[in-house]
Amino acid sequence: MHTMNPMIPVFVASPGDVDKERRATELAINVLAPRFARLFGVTLVPLLWEQFAPISSYDATHPQVGILRRIQPFSVFVGILWNRCGTPVQGSGETGTEMEFNHAIAHRDTISILSYFRRQQPVRRLSREQRRQRDQVKRLKRRLELRHVSTNSYDTPSQFRARILPDLMEACLDLVLSREPKKIADLYKFFRSGSHWRLGTRPLLIVYPPLTDPGPGHAIPRLDWRQRLLPHVVYEDFKAIQDIEEAMRLLGREYLTVTTDSPSLDIAEPGDRVWVCIPRNAKARRVLEQLQEQGTDVRFRFDSKPISRGVSETFLTWRQRSREIEIRSPLAKYLSLSARPSGLARWRPAFGHTYCRDYAVVARFKVPKDPQDQVGEFYYHYFVGGIRGLGTWGAGHLVDHQSSQLVRMAEHHASRGDTEDVQLLLEVTHENYRITRVRDVSEESAHFFKERCSDRYIRKQLERHPDWLPRIPGK
Repeated sequence: MHTMNPMIPVFVASPGDVDKERRATELAINVLAPRFARLFGVTLVPLLWEQFAPISSYDATHPQVGILRRIQPFSVFVGILWNRCGTPVQGSGETGTEMEFNHAIAHRDTISILSYFRRQQPVRRLSREQRRQRDQVKRLKRRLELRHVSTNSYDTPSQFRARILPDLMEACLDLVLSREPKKIADLYKFFRSGSHWRLGTRPLLIVYPPLTDPGPGHAIPRLDWRQRLLPHVVYEDFKAIQDIEEAMRLLGREYLTVTTDSPSLDIAEPGDRVWVCIPRNAKARRVLEQLQEQGTDVRFRFDSKPISRGVSETFLTWRQRSREIEIRSPLAKYLSLSARPSGLARWRPAFGHTYCRDYAVVARFKVPKDPQDQVGEFYYHYFVGGIRGLGTWGAGHLVDHQSSQLVRMAEHHASRGDTEDVQLLLEVTHENYRITRVRDVSEESAHFFKERCSDRYIRKQLERHPDWLPRIPGK
């Protein structure tokens, strides 16, 4: 069984008087995590309030906003309360814990909520503040019950420890198992099969350029073929290939992943294709040219031009209506302004703690075997590629990990009068070893892309993520 997202965040909302229960929850997550990783390929990640900055006042840039964003769709929310409901967040009228509960309830269709209330014991003397806190807890419990959210009562931390592990395992299993049909349905909407595949005659080919075919401006690496079975592939391209293969496995599609120089590949032969990494994939660019010659409205192309001896710059040309926009990748600027050493250097783990961006394209074209015969045999070409490797990685990530978003993007553009063909321009954001955001920027202006590549804008973005950067030049 494969899952839609490789990570399930487990958010723990609780004030400071249930510390033992919070630690028991973290321990339960750590016990289950390796089992879920081995059986389902997902990672359970504990998110506790100690990991966030203290809260004093509230506005649109407040840390609490960042906390609420961590309670994302397809996560588990564990709320634990006893005598306290927490400290009010100035400007909101609620405590941070109440805000977290309310956010989870508002998104309960995609968030699994586990709530626990330790029974309050009668106490003769309570301060006004203690009574107020207890009453807040009772009101929150009643609100949950009115919204038909299960509330579990317990007496001692040991009773809680006995419950949290099986409850958490059941909630995570429900997420893993319930998401699969939705993902498959989404992938079926985007990945359509040509008539050749329906006749069972040809597998879909996933075609990628190895580093032995580096593209313009890059040297061919020398390899000892007595020690290798396959040629090197760019790491980011490899991540995208994995994502596409995962999608094909879920769809039950027979597929074959091949290099651009594989004997299995004949671009003149009909069949479904997924072309990966278009800038270095000369055969993919040739297919795009052929599609244009046949009258297909192709809105993009990848070009390169020399910027110094032996070095070329790749850029993307994107057409909006009758106007063409040249889009450069800001990735090199992000990396240089993140204090990376110039030239060749040994890898350092800090390099993965990087904030950066790139641009990419995901496209689908329906291709008739005979351009003059629109109702006969047909097949589909898919293009997944970025200006740089990060863009290709992000485009693949969208396919496998955000398939619902991919379908929404495709349907949005189809509703504007497009045919079965889909062409999406994407902005990919990387943070801390991961793709964290892939957004549709197909309708953005030339000014938008020019600003995104400016030193001023990039420095501003990096200053917002100081924890992941060794230093910023000039600071």
